[in-house]
Amino acid sequence: MYRREFVKSSGKYLLASTFFSFDLGQSFSEPLYFGICTDVHKDLVPDADDRLTAFIEECRKRDPDFIIQMGDFCTPKEANRHFLDIFNSFKGPRYHVIGNHDTDGGFAKEDTVKYYGMSSRYYSFDLNKFHFIVLDGTVGPYPWTPEPDQVNWLQADLSATQLPTIVFIHQPLENAEIISNADLIRSILEKDRKKVIGCFGGHRHMDYMKVVNDIPYFQINSMSYFWMGPQFARSVSDVAMDQKFPAMKYFTRYRDPLFCFVRISKKGKIEIEGRSSVFIDGTPSERGYSFETVLRDEVTASITKRVYHV
Repeated sequence: MYRREFVKSSGKYLLASTFFSFDLGQSFSEPLYFGICTDVHKDLVPDADDRLTAFIEECRKRDPDFIIQMGDFCTPKEANRHFLDIFNSFKGPRYHVIGNHDTDGGFAKEDTVKYYGMSSRYYSFDLNKFHFIVLDGTVGPYPWTPEPDQVNWLQADLSATQLPTIVFIHQPLENAEIISNADLIRSILEKDRKKVIGCFGGHRHMDYMKVVNDIPYFQINSMSYFWMGPQFARSVSDVAMDQKFPAMKYFTRYRDPLFCFVRISKKGKIEIEGRSSVFIDGTPSERGYSFETVLRDEVTASITKRVYHV
């Protein structure tokens, strides 16, 4: 079943809702509720602290089982310590995914892993009778290729659990142009379709969901902006700001920080509660940007509300 509709909320946000149903008869013994943010880019935007604070304050109100940031968070330098402290102020479990910009400035991945307090650059954990796998997609030159050791670890880790499993990775696994061995990794996930119930990615600063061989791949939009590139640069009036954040003229920011909360019911329903905003530095089309998309709502200042039945 497929149904799509738009609903206006009672607040200032416009929530776009998409409903998918692929009933495989699966049910879970425990419900689950967690918060996600990704691609805030502390080192590229001037108000990253405020955006992350808004997410953490909402998390305190909602009290999710855990929170996770999915990469392009901040580089591991002392000047960003307060930013990391904002994330760490959430009292519940907190998890990190390494993004391709989290080692900018000459930092090694080991520096970032230690700075974030991660156990490893890829790892897994169990919570509420669910299994979670965190992968490191930023390996080698672009397009990135998670190395054989990590792929073998993934296969062994997935084989060792009997719990319903969710995968987190910064880069989208449904796109072989970004992860060169995405087909191989997906084939491992597909060996037991009833075990892997979903995969979450970021990196593209877009909003969509694609189902590949019965596994849903959720693309979570950036907390901060949509990137267009130097050829679509806007004029700059604040020279001081441009000197401090030179990349900002190449993208258009979202007025409000984007993040989402995911609820998985005992009956196997995955529900994403998203947020919508507006572009404040001109829409991509106004800036002359065009993008050939499969889904017409990929380039948008929103994270769509979705319901998917496992």
